[in-house]
Amino acid sequence: MKKYSWLFFDADGTLYDFEKTELIAFQKTFNLIGHPYHPDFLKKYHQINNQLWADFEAGKISLEDLKNNRFNLFFDSLDLKIAPDEFSHHFIEHLAEGHYLLKDAEELIKFLSKDYRLLLLTNGLKEVQRRRFSGSTIIDFFEEIIVSGEVGVAKPGSEIFDLAFAAVGNPQKARVLMVGDSLSSDIAGGLGYGIDTCWFNPNKSINIKDFEPTYEISNLHQLKNILN
Repeated sequence: MKKYSWLFFDADGTLYDFEKTELIAFQKTFNLIGHPYHPDFLKKYHQINNQLWADFEAGKISLEDLKNNRFNLFFDSLDLKIAPDEFSHHFIEHLAEGHYLLKDAEELIKFLSKDYRLLLLTNGLKEVQRRRFSGSTIIDFFEEIIVSGEVGVAKPGSEIFDLAFAAVGNPQKARVLMVGDSLSSDIAGGLGYGIDTCWFNPNKSINIKDFEPTYEISNLHQLKNILN
């Protein structure tokens, strides 16, 4: 008998190539508004955006606060005279167009769907994630999709795991594995909820947290070995 019946997958950085999506969206948006793009812009934006997402996951700010403030802070930091609301609108539109998958993601999901039930559990904006997912080749293999921006709660909070479990009939926790690339949201959230976790760590980063995932992989194919 298989140990797990349900696999809960994170989306961005685990199955979907958000870095590529974000870069292309950034370049397209600067081009659209007629302002030269410089690679340093994205580095600065990441500093601001990553901190805001950390604050959001910690419950310090709302998703609307994040969405409304990140470009205000970004353009202020670079002293760029660009309307943040207009930029944000176009940026989100371009983000929603990016359904690029990471290497091996499509093959893995198609393979696992034969023996496991799959759920997608993502922190993100509803206006971005649903459109991105609808254009991808793997989305039909997931029985349920939970987007934090739709339900008003996010990983690592237990509330979003409550919703995920309820959506799939409340399986035994021992029968569920959470797979994701973020220690702070996917792994901390899963462990805190009492389920096993698999940390996807393609860069082989050092874990400096005070907790350990149940499993760790550096490429997606290794998940097959764990499950077998």
